Order: sequence, then structure tokens, then C-alpha cells
Amino acid sequence: MVAGAGTAGVAMALADQPASLDQTDPATVETPNRTITVSGSGTESAEPDAAVVRLAVEKTAAEPNTARAALAENVSAVTERLLELNLGEDQIQTDER
Repeated sequence: MVAGAGTAGVAMALADQPASLDQTDPATVETPNRTITVSGSGTESAEPDAAVVRLAVEKTAAEPNTARAALAENVSAVTERLLELNLGEDQIQTDER
């Protein structure tokens, strides 16, 4: 066995390229695939510590002031019930739209 020939064969196999461009036909030289593919997945779970609840209170009446007073009573009742359920006043927001 000739030592030089074995070494060149190993170099060609490791490099996946010919030992020199003189030994290949330019039409058969392939460009190496330069793609990196990465995939992964993960999960996370935790106990919920907050909820956002939006609701609307509506009232129809012949007079606007009558409807407004009824709405105020309804909103107050909802707010009182939320406080009874141990929600803090800082956790309850109301607005008029």
C-alpha cells in the first residue's frame, strides 16, 4: 500500500470535496447545502392569578334621568357583590360609555 494515496483518499472523504479542482469536471461540482434547520417546542403552565371580566348594564326608560338612576343602582349592586366575593376596590373599575 502506498502511504500518500491513502492519506489523499481520507482527506477527500473527510472534506467531501475532491483533493483539487483539477481532478473534477466543473459541470459536476455541486454547491454544498447551506441550510440550517432548527425546530423545538415547549410548554408552560401556571395557576391563573387574574381575570378580566367586562360587562354592560343597560336600561330603557321614558325619561333619561330615570334610566340613569336605575343604571346607577344596578352598577352599585354589581360592585357590592364583587366586594362580597373578596375583590378589592382597587380591582374594580367602572366607566360610562
